[in-house]
Amino acid sequence: MNQIVLRSHKGEYLPGEDIYGAVYLNIVSTTTGCGIRLKFQGCEHFLYRLGNPPAEEKFEAKKHYLDYPDIDLYKSQDLFMLGSYIFPFRIRLLTEIPASFEASGVGSDCSWTAQVTYSLSAEVIEASNLNTTQTVVVNHPLGRTERSSTPQAVTNRLDIPYLLFFKKSFFVTAKLQKHVQQTGEGMKVRIIITNQTNKNVSNITVRLVREITFVAKGGLSGTKMCKDNSIQETQDRIFICPEKGPFTVQEIPVDSCAADILNSSGLDNFIIQLQEPDHPHAPLPSSVSGNHIQCRYVVEILVKLENNSSLVTTVPVPCIWHQKNKQWADQPIPGWAYNTEVKLSESPFSVPENVLSGEVFAGIPRFQALTS
Repeated sequence: MNQIVLRSHKGEYLPGEDIYGAVYLNIVSTTTGCGIRLKFQGCEHFLYRLGNPPAEEKFEAKKHYLDYPDIDLYKSQDLFMLGSYIFPFRIRLLTEIPASFEASGVGSDCSWTAQVTYSLSAEVIEASNLNTTQTVVVNHPLGRTERSSTPQAVTNRLDIPYLLFFKKSFFVTAKLQKHVQQTGEGMKVRIIITNQTNKNVSNITVRLVREITFVAKGGLSGTKMCKDNSIQETQDRIFICPEKGPFTVQEIPVDSCAADILNSSGLDNFIIQLQEPDHPHAPLPSSVSGNHIQCRYVVEILVKLENNSSLVTTVPVPCIWHQKNKQWADQPIPGWAYNTEVKLSESPFSVPENVLSGEVFAGIPRFQALTS
């Protein structure tokens, strides 16, 4: 049976990067195919349903990114002969595209789904039954400042009355150990406590807080407004908070700590598992900043003193990356792919021959980087 396989040089990308890859084709029986066509598509889409049928109201928005429906990577006047072929390619991602994202939820009066997906497909021209599709994961990028620096500490101060006219200060300093987090793994937070007062710390609570926002075109008539203001409408925009505003994903009390840790030391590597609390093996939705879908996270450290005073220190989480591209990681490569004839073309998506011996193609079966 004739086979087609698609392989990119890695599973996850950042906006602005190049996707290098190859289409493998094994022809063992006569075919009408005469070329290879690529399709690359990205789509951001949310659907929010408010109320119950028949009075249900629906809000929806969609935007396409990198919509290349028909890219002729290789085309010949002749049909493919029996044999095995490989067609290298390169596609450049735009710098302004949102990260891959997937989330859904059901509330007492609503249900919603949201996703940003990217897919790369290949098919044989004039034999479209020979086709394959690969998911591409795009990760949320860091800002310019974050890329060039280590995580900054956030310090909050609370003044406590001491004697008649004096005050003494209580400080909480917190920082992430790294800018980029990976969903499904543990995020390390350093918490430093400096207590100059005569009041002891009674307890510490660490929260991971998420805020998801949907944005759609406004100006709709008869828009229903939720009692908790989960939907806000301006003149030209509708803003929807499907989780009813900031949502506490994790709330972790810090207990079983010695008094000196609570009052004068702190926690060097406090770990927050980036998983859904009700589904321990489900990774959190990733950070995203799209035209219609936005998802941001912060860490809140709430410290209470024995006199009932409290101090909240909020640390932004710059970036939680999407889960790894399991489809790419688990993709089997057939043995015939290592013995293929390279086919290049004049297509703008084809790759110059000198690039095939470089590092970007070293991870693609059939190619090997030349060493000096």
